[in-house]
Amino acid sequence: MSLIKSKVKTVHASGVAVVSDNVDIANARIEFENGAVANVTASRIYQKKMRKMRMFQKDSYISVDFDSGVSEVFRLISPNDISVEHFLSFGEIGVGEHKKSVIYEQPEIKEVNALKHEQQLFVETVLDDKKPIVSGEDGLRALRVAEIILQKISESKLK
Repeated sequence: MSLIKSKVKTVHASGVAVVSDNVDIANARIEFENGAVANVTASRIYQKKMRKMRMFQKDSYISVDFDSGVSEVFRLISPNDISVEHFLSFGEIGVGEHKKSVIYEQPEIKEVNALKHEQQLFVETVLDDKKPIVSGEDGLRALRVAEIILQKISESKLK
């Protein structure tokens, strides 16, 4: 929720019990007033452990694999802006002044224990009177959306 600075417009959610009496797989589509969309899926039954976030923007696609620690960025940039720091160029698309280069980058990820890091940041916030990375308002906003998702899943099971 802290990635998208816009109010939630609508939430669609469904979930199903497959191997237990509880919801084993759930999906939510969260639409924001600014046009952004978040699709969130959680599953206890998928055979492969997966913790990924994928973001699509006008000129880029970003994939972050929290399990392996690998991030990938595909971007469209002006051919004049290609430099040594770009990992790989896939060529160009478009013509004339609309021509863009497709580049691939794999940013270096610091290896960190996420839970320990989160706890450390919390302690520093309290002891050093620092502003938290995620505000209480953002946390409350996320909690409210989670409650809406649970309500939608419950309503979908009644139909």
